[in-house]
Amino acid sequence: MPGALHVFDVIRFRGKLYASTGAMVPPKATASRAPGTLFVSGDKPDRWDVAYTYDGAKGEAAVRLSYMTRFRDRL
Repeated sequence: MPGALHVFDVIRFRGKLYASTGAMVPPKATASRAPGTLFVSGDKPDRWDVAYTYDGAKGEAAVRLSYMTRFRDRL
């Protein structure tokens, strides 16, 4: 996962892999905040795309998206 500092959970859902991460490093480290990011497997085996990003509340420098589960056909 490009830029992810920590991977907290990986889950298969509807035929794709999802990985929740903490503190994604912004491109060229130009931002003062590091959002938590949910990645989804891409079309190629070595490709991961961003499915969701959460910047957090004001004043939070780094955010973590942690554990996932399937419930009623939702992730």
